[in-house]
Amino acid sequence: MNNSSDNLMPKSIGTSHAKIILIGEHSVVYSQPAIAFPLSNVKISVTTEAIADKQWIASRFYSGEIKNVPMNMHGIKKVVHYILSLLNKQKQSFKLTIESEIPSERGMGSSAATIIAIIRSLYAFFNTEISREELLFIANIAETTTHGSPSGIDAATTSSHEPIWFIKHKEAYSVPLNIEATLVVADTGIKGQTGLTVGQVRDRVLSSPDATEKIIAELGQLTSMAKSQITTDDAISLGHTLTRSHELLKDLGVSHPKLDFLVETSLSNGALGAKLTGGGGGGCMIALVKTPEEALNLSHLLNRNGAISTWIQPLTKESQDIEK
Repeated sequence: MNNSSDNLMPKSIGTSHAKIILIGEHSVVYSQPAIAFPLSNVKISVTTEAIADKQWIASRFYSGEIKNVPMNMHGIKKVVHYILSLLNKQKQSFKLTIESEIPSERGMGSSAATIIAIIRSLYAFFNTEISREELLFIANIAETTTHGSPSGIDAATTSSHEPIWFIKHKEAYSVPLNIEATLVVADTGIKGQTGLTVGQVRDRVLSSPDATEKIIAELGQLTSMAKSQITTDDAISLGHTLTRSHELLKDLGVSHPKLDFLVETSLSNGALGAKLTGGGGGGCMIALVKTPEEALNLSHLLNRNGAISTWIQPLTKESQDIEK
């Protein structure tokens, strides 16, 4: 292979971060809004460096030549080949090293964050600028390969420093942050069951349409309230909104006993609000507290009460890592 270093950086790093659904999971499937939130403190980085005679990738799931990646990484392979073709660098040798703090199958946007970091790293390696529109277009190639018909919300949020307001097939835009509060995210250690829980809600819509549609409509109303609350510094009301959302999601049958236990533990120990996040059936929950000190105390408490990992994310705009 050609290992020419013309116009190359010797080493480049691309970064991204996790995301969670603040509110609106499940109801978003039925044309209600959702708000996704970037977790800039839960990071992923991809280093690209020139090597001899091969295109290589190293990650916690697979290390080897990119052409031989397993099926669940074909989205990465497709994006890498697309970028190399677009930049006329098909014969360039390099190694991608992925280092991620984001757990997989927890609704935290692991696959989208990985792709965003890879794209940024490769473009930096080839010393080439990329616009946000181009970044999201290329990320969608991988997400389509991996997920079939992605909404785009994961890529948009893992590449942003602001929350994303989203209505399926209608609109997606950034929401300004103006709230002094902190989120604690706790991992139950149980893989999320999004496909299963989405199917369960669909069955409920068919079997009990009136009751289920009423819940879905209220979840949509709560999401609109949350949007106002995060832009007007109303942390107390936001806490109530999040807790009510969990109650409704529990009524839909998409929670899990361990999620419910961590939610109740949080509420009993000073959290302003708490709820599951993502598809449910496992995965993660979030709790809202006022200060970083309260977040640290709650994080330790949740770890002692069954969470396998916790992360702390201030919600103030100044706390977000703004990524170019």
